[in-house]
Amino acid sequence: MFKDLLTTPGVAPPWLLGAIGKLKLQLFGATIDQLSGELTGKSSAAAEAGMPMKADATALPLIGNDRLITQGPNEPTATYRQRLRAATDTWRTFSGNDWGIMIQALSQFTGLNGATQPRIRCVSNSWVWNWFEAGADLTQPPWHAVKTWQWDTTIPPGSPDSGTPAQAWWRTWMSVESVGATAFATQWPTLGTGGQPTLGNLTTGSLGFTNVAPAFWNSLRAILETFRSKQTAIRWILITFSQSLINPGFGADGSHNPAGDWGYGYKIVSGQYQATWITNVLPVPGAFGAQNFGSPNYQSHPEFGYRIVQGQYVAY
Repeated sequence: MFKDLLTTPGVAPPWLLGAIGKLKLQLFGATIDQLSGELTGKSSAAAEAGMPMKADATALPLIGNDRLITQGPNEPTATYRQRLRAATDTWRTFSGNDWGIMIQALSQFTGLNGATQPRIRCVSNSWVWNWFEAGADLTQPPWHAVKTWQWDTTIPPGSPDSGTPAQAWWRTWMSVESVGATAFATQWPTLGTGGQPTLGNLTTGSLGFTNVAPAFWNSLRAILETFRSKQTAIRWILITFSQSLINPGFGADGSHNPAGDWGYGYKIVSGQYQATWITNVLPVPGAFGAQNFGSPNYQSHPEFGYRIVQGQYVAY
């Protein structure tokens, strides 16, 4: 350390090693140590401030803003440092594809309300499925299959997105499983249950969820909006509470996967409205750019009876 070095005989001239001179040298040395010390020096800290593996934890959000990598609400700092360090490779390899979108989403879901890493799937309008099993090694490619997917093919005169659903090639859906150790969310009681929240009067929980705040979905949508391919829309984020739902192992039977009539969430049978979405599947609006009326925080879904204003669900 310079504080000791500068007062070493042979380094300092003898006439500066008196009581007053030695004190001044120690002060000079201490100042240099403070500026350039390997462990505590401000110059070293400034040089390391942009290094994810060495920077102080308070600098990580700023590095994340620069590299467009957002820390999950319960993501360990050590894990986030690794993701920031790999940001360049992440953007080069994974931006705009299902693999990258799922990795970024899992960083937000893992640890939420104590959950471990859940199973996550993406399925496209052209029947292409990609998914990670719960707890999967995300450095390895996801599972892949081509299986039937019929979101709104039976709705006349078409879907909410396109006059001919088969032509809406740009759509994709994400499903995330909340079951057992991976349960990051719990469902609301049925609307209208005595003593329970009603639509529009709960700020700590999103529509359908008792323990996931609207801010979480807003943050997730912003991340997905950043990572998705701009010619592709993540139409819905489907939260499932059973391992058999939104599953490529089942067909378009209406019990496990959509049967072509989920576009509006209901169908009319013999003049009566009937819900089409499965009870244990909760849909959350996804990330779909220009069709989003400008922002994930402002959406209009009159066909479902609600809209989103400043990130909050509000009844029509």
